[in-house]
Amino acid sequence: MSDRNSTPAAAVLRPASVPVPVEPEAAVPEAVPEAQERAERTVEAAAVAEALGAARAALPAAVPDSGAPPPRPRGTVYQSAPWQSPAAGRRPGRGLPALRVGTHTASATALDLLAPKGSTAGLLLGRDRERRPVAVRLVRPDPTRMAVVGSDWPVRILAFRALALGIRVDVFTTNQERWRGFGEWATGSGGRMRVHPPDGEAVVVEPTLSVYDTGPLGPGVPPEPGPWQTRLTLLRGLTGYGVPVLQEARVALVQRLSAAEAEIVGRTFRMPGPQTLALQAIEPEVVAMVGPASVREVWLTPTAIERRHLGVEPR
Repeated sequence: MSDRNSTPAAAVLRPASVPVPVEPEAAVPEAVPEAQERAERTVEAAAVAEALGAARAALPAAVPDSGAPPPRPRGTVYQSAPWQSPAAGRRPGRGLPALRVGTHTASATALDLLAPKGSTAGLLLGRDRERRPVAVRLVRPDPTRMAVVGSDWPVRILAFRALALGIRVDVFTTNQERWRGFGEWATGSGGRMRVHPPDGEAVVVEPTLSVYDTGPLGPGVPPEPGPWQTRLTLLRGLTGYGVPVLQEARVALVQRLSAAEAEIVGRTFRMPGPQTLALQAIEPEVVAMVGPASVREVWLTPTAIERRHLGVEPR
């Protein structure tokens, strides 16, 4: 048999070998010379030292411990130089200068120049028709007189609120039982309010509200109120005899009036007809603050405590 169709072993085809990819080796950083590294550190240290020096220069100088007080600053209440805000000329981001002991003191003369701004506060009487608060100065540096025409309910509200402000209350009345225990209930002590007979006397040494509930003519010949004292006269019924009490009152409050009483008030304060008629239709919790040709309705708006203990007594 012929070997013509047989293939020699050396001639057998074999697949070509595929080269295996070789990953490149990571680059190795060259070593930094030691002298160059020392130079870089020296530059960084110099920059830090320069920044610290600038920060120290920006801080306020320390107060020398010489034992003597530092000089007072110019301006404000010490001298007549114009005042300049501490923030003036200071760049944003800087702190306030250190406090120098002694510079914040002021003499008695300088303190006398200080005065609060804004309107004078007083006892909160209630709110008006526009729901704005209505306050009255119950005690003043000069003697003050008030008058209330109606029941003693608004007077008891005023007395309770006066005690809350620290004002002493003295009541001179023919019905002492009506007021007995009122001060103890309101303050927890009997020293802030005293009840006296109509001709009684009271020693007044502090801001005081003196209430006189002695009849339609008002008090007979009461002592004149002094500074920081207010005399409040209650007229349960208004006749011509009570007109002088209304005329001398700095503040006059009335509850709902009869036609005759409204006519007296209208004549006394020269009110137009519509205002006089309005005095006959005042709501139970409202009093009218009357004056020359003026009427201002005030809602007393009793608090929960006032409503629980004093109630609401329409006239």
